[in-house]
Amino acid sequence: MGLSSTNTQQKYNTKLIAMKASKQRIISVLIPCILGWALSFLATNIYRNYSLGLFVWLPFVMGATSTLILSYNNSVQRKALRNNAYFTLFVFSCGLLFFAWEGLICLLMAFPIGLLFTYLGFLAGQLLTKNKISAKTPTIIILLSSSVPALMSKCN
Repeated sequence: MGLSSTNTQQKYNTKLIAMKASKQRIISVLIPCILGWALSFLATNIYRNYSLGLFVWLPFVMGATSTLILSYNNSVQRKALRNNAYFTLFVFSCGLLFFAWEGLICLLMAFPIGLLFTYLGFLAGQLLTKNKISAKTPTIIILLSSSVPALMSKCN
């Protein structure tokens, strides 16, 4: 009877860990995308500026942010973190099409740049995670996110 109870507890713990990981994965995609959409709106409609902040720094910040969120208090393989950063860029791009802020041709032209800087952001996020700065992850995310509109306004 004790063995059955232990197995049930292990199954419950495994399900709980899987649910936590899937929620964290969803959050690691949604937060950078929502921030990215808001900042893209700011760049295209307020600043009217399509420069360094939108095409270079925003994908970098999204890659770093998604990596930091997914790896926060969670051991995730490097490949999964990279794929999550790329998936975040994909969801973000689909949102730009859905909200009709960008056309398909523009997104296809910007795709190689976005992919490169998302990868560099993933590398930066992974480096920050490896350096045991994970306790300061929320602060790093806020600083990175606030740097995007600051850069956009300076390039204007």
